[in-house]
Amino acid sequence: MKVLIVDHDSAFATFLKEALESIGGYEVFIAPTGEEALAKVIEEPFRLAIVDMDLKDVKSEALIQAIREVKPYIKILAIPVGDSPLPEELGIVGTIPKPFFVGELPDILKKAMAQKEEPVPAPPPKETLSWLEEISRELLPELLVLGDSSEVQAWVGGTREEALKLLKWAAKALEESPYGPVCPAEVHYRCDKGGMFGIKLRDGRILAAAFSRDVPPGMVRLIIKRVEGIAI
Repeated sequence: MKVLIVDHDSAFATFLKEALESIGGYEVFIAPTGEEALAKVIEEPFRLAIVDMDLKDVKSEALIQAIREVKPYIKILAIPVGDSPLPEELGIVGTIPKPFFVGELPDILKKAMAQKEEPVPAPPPKETLSWLEEISRELLPELLVLGDSSEVQAWVGGTREEALKLLKWAAKALEESPYGPVCPAEVHYRCDKGGMFGIKLRDGRILAAAFSRDVPPGMVRLIIKRVEGIAI
C-alpha cells in the first residue's frame, strides 16, 4: 500500500517512513511541502496520507481539502500540533503524535483504514464576500479581489486602489496568455517575495490573489474550485 508523509521535519518523516517500512506492506513517500505533496498525490495511487498540521508553506487544512478534491478516497492521518483540536470537517481518521511509539503504528493504521468515509453534506450557498473570506482564511493571501478589468466587486485585505491594480494586472495577463481563450483561463507569477495568481471564472469575472510567500498554483485553483458559489 502506498503511503504519503507530508512533513517539513525531515528527521521525523524519515523515522516514520522507516518505521512503516519495517512493518511491511507499505511503500512510503515523503513530501516536505504542500506543493510537492499535491504533485505526488496526482501522480501516485496513495491510499493513505499522513499530514503534519504545522506545515510551513501552506495551511495543512487547505492541503487536506486539496488532497480530498483530487483523490477523495485517500484516508488522512494527522500529526497534530500539541493538544490543538482537529477540525471535524476534515474527516481525519486518526493521529500520529510527535514522538510516537513504533509498536503503536500497526493498530493506528488498522483503525484508520477500517473507517468508512461518510458523505459530507453540501454547504448552503454563500454570499460573495463570505466565500472570498473563506478562501482568504485557507490561502492567507495579502490581497484577494473579485471583479473585472475596470471594476472591483469585492476584496479582502489591502485598499480598494491596490485591489483594482491587482485586478488590472490579472485581466491584462489573462488577455495576453499564450494559451488562448481556454476556460478556466489562469495566470500566475512567482518571484522571491511571493507571487500573484489570476483566474477567469465561467461567468466572466476575474478572481486574483497576491501572496507574500510562494503558494502552489494548483493549491490555489483547488481551494477556489472547492468553495461553494464559484463556477470555474
